[in-house]
Amino acid sequence: MDFENEIRNVIEAILTQDAEKNAAAVSALKNAINQSPYNFHDPNVYDTVLMYPIRQMTGAVADNYLGFKDKTGKAAFMYLNYDFVESNISKLMQKRTGWSASVDKAKTVISTYLKYLSHPEEELPDFCKDHYWLPKFGSAKEWIEYCDSLIDLYYGEPERYLETYRTLLKADIRKFKRTLYEWYLVLNTGEEFSIDSRIIDDEIRDPLKESSNWAGELFMVVARRIPESARPICKKLPEDSIYSGIFLGIPKDKIKKTYFIKKEVLI
Repeated sequence: MDFENEIRNVIEAILTQDAEKNAAAVSALKNAINQSPYNFHDPNVYDTVLMYPIRQMTGAVADNYLGFKDKTGKAAFMYLNYDFVESNISKLMQKRTGWSASVDKAKTVISTYLKYLSHPEEELPDFCKDHYWLPKFGSAKEWIEYCDSLIDLYYGEPERYLETYRTLLKADIRKFKRTLYEWYLVLNTGEEFSIDSRIIDDEIRDPLKESSNWAGELFMVVARRIPESARPICKKLPEDSIYSGIFLGIPKDKIKKTYFIKKEVLI
């Protein structure tokens, strides 16, 4: 059977984003595999007969979109194994500085690495600036070395990867000054409690004036923030609400006002 032709049909269907055509192409490929003399239950056969020609085709395509001559094959590796590279980088980000913008930071690292491969003589960017898309630890040089080592790891040589991983794991985490607004809700009884903590660099918005915080005449507050003494006036949200079980509603006529306390923090 002509596996390469069937593989091309699958790729063509994917590129056209035609679900029906894609399903038909995949079905034809499965049929070709079932009728072949090869034992596709053997992972070595599966990789050699099926996956190898796919890698050859997608590799040839990647070379056309790099924008420069990739003599080392490192740039093409980024294209062909993007999920592997991005996952390793973002997981390291998450481990050290949390989930916030970890994917954006991983994209920055990969684009920096590709730019370095195309123009190694150019000055590397400064990762020490305060932008959400920049890693909060490690220099551009250290992240480039880490990307290099991921290629080694992929091909079964973990030594350099372990070294670069340890370097980034021990690197200082950069902290930047932010303004924290701790919002408090005051009830008609005089009781008050914290309902929200926000890091805001520009506009200050009163939670009471945000329509997304209301369910009809009920002001929604995360249940764990509401003290036991205030629970009797709270109402449960409808069970079909996506906020049910997480938020409780405080009747509008029970609320006096909100206010905030501002302080500078390093994050």
